[in-house]
Amino acid sequence: MGDHGLRFGQFRSTRVGQVEDNNPALFVVVPEKLRNNYPIMNMLQENSKQLISHFDLYASFVDIARNPMLTGPAKRKSTKKIQRVIACVNEN
Repeated sequence: MGDHGLRFGQFRSTRVGQVEDNNPALFVVVPEKLRNNYPIMNMLQENSKQLISHFDLYASFVDIARNPMLTGPAKRKSTKKIQRVIACVNEN
């Protein structure tokens, strides 16, 4: 994730340019183990056109950090939390 959008040019003075300046591009690289999980990939593709904020990212990172799948084999019973991480973003 960058720290800002375009810094120069006429585009920056437009409303869209201002939004982009405050909400830079975010690129996600999905780990290989998750690429074959079609529900997760479908949710990522659906969300790729949504505007998200740093608050959304923070909440997602907290969910990832608390995911029982990441803490050991004894806790790998559910994928609900990982699906929540990339569930559809509220369109408000």
